Amino acid sequence: MSRSEVPDPDCSPLLVAKQVIRCLAADLDATRRAGARAPAAPTQSARDYLNRLIRKPWGSEFRVYEDDLADVWCLHIRAGYRTSLHCHLRKRTALLCLDGRGTLSTCSGVQHALHPGVVLQIEPGAYHRTTADARTALRLVEVETPKDKFDLLRIEDDHRSIGEPYEGEDHAALRLLDRAAAPGAPLALQPFVAQRLPGGHLARLRAPGSCDGYRFALRTGEQIRTSTDVVFAIALEPRSMTAPALTVLTPQCTSAASRQAVYLTIHKEKSMSRAVIITGPGFQDQDVIYTYYRLKEARFDVDIATKTDPATGNGIRVTGRYGVPVPLDKTAREPIPFTVLATHDAVERYDLVVLPGGYEAPDRVRQDPDVKAFLRAMDGAGKVIAGLCHGPWIMISAGIMRGRHACAYIGMRDDMTNAGAQILDQTIVVDDNIVTCSYYGEVGTFMKTVINLVD
Repeated sequence: MSRSEVPDPDCSPLLVAKQVIRCLAADLDATRRAGARAPAAPTQSARDYLNRLIRKPWGSEFRVYEDDLADVWCLHIRAGYRTSLHCHLRKRTALLCLDGRGTLSTCSGVQHALHPGVVLQIEPGAYHRTTADARTALRLVEVETPKDKFDLLRIEDDHRSIGEPYEGEDHAALRLLDRAAAPGAPLALQPFVAQRLPGGHLARLRAPGSCDGYRFALRTGEQIRTSTDVVFAIALEPRSMTAPALTVLTPQCTSAASRQAVYLTIHKEKSMSRAVIITGPGFQDQDVIYTYYRLKEARFDVDIATKTDPATGNGIRVTGRYGVPVPLDKTAREPIPFTVLATHDAVERYDLVVLPGGYEAPDRVRQDPDVKAFLRAMDGAGKVIAGLCHGPWIMISAGIMRGRHACAYIGMRDDMTNAGAQILDQTIVVDDNIVTCSYYGEVGTFMKTVINLVD
């Protein structure tokens, strides 16, 4: 075990599962070469900016919790991207991995693997850089104490000048980031709710506190001791202003939580299913609008997948036949690229695929090899695949309709028959995990059928 991987001697390994990245000689040398100086005091507008969704060249971040001593941030690092190589001269931070895979590398060349459940504590002055796997985005929670977002020194950066402080709203680079993926947008737009902790600290937590299948809440140790859905529990009280601690409990040790202590807990929501709507330019507007919002109403976490945009790494923004844009509203995420569907965990991630109509969009999408491979894998896993109007064209090209019962829009019946399906004279047909609907006028009944099948 390298020196930077030695467990924190102040914390029992039975209570805290983490590795500690310490400030070593290489870090001190790097700081001397950088000529570190105290950052200028931030303006009030800069402080206000920290309460917004902050788009970055590598993804996005937003504050989910704050009190007198600590900040807690949600970070999304896009697949294949990385942060700057930087340190915090005064504050201690912890990185908690929720989803995805990647690495945290240090100034001295040590690499620490990041995957769900990992906790890394980073000591003041220790340089670090976080990199997402080439095919899987990273979702992290970052805990900082004492709170100071402007305590930042960069020595390497792919996207901006080194040695500059944390960027503000007026930074020119931000204008390039309008299309950066931001999965946390719905929670980031929620207001903060203030409450006084038992020890007197004023805490602010975004409400309702839910983000992409995870829920943030304030709980006592007594409440979490018997909980079965806690992913992480961050100790908030008792703490000292002079020696703020970072104690993070993982599921294996929540039973040992201090009964009277207060924790910020992160829970995995059990009730949320995940769906992906696959489409392209010229989609049937009604199909995408209704299926998207009906799934959201049913508490699905919904992605829309489109062709990869080389300029951003996201899916391209597309417009329907009658002018409806994707993303559909300001809280909606950017489209994910088709390449994400080719990742090793894509089938595990989704419970449902919806293929809307509009003859132009399905005809384009059916040519994409990643989409076709994804549909074959979803079918092999028994996941629900639902095609509306011309959407089943994509299912035909994926080769999953042979021997199936189906219905088809009148202009598609020959294609469906030639693909080996048996056509039934019905508006909606369910054959095991495959659902087909012959006309978008039946989209209401179609979605009711699909949601009930997933449930």
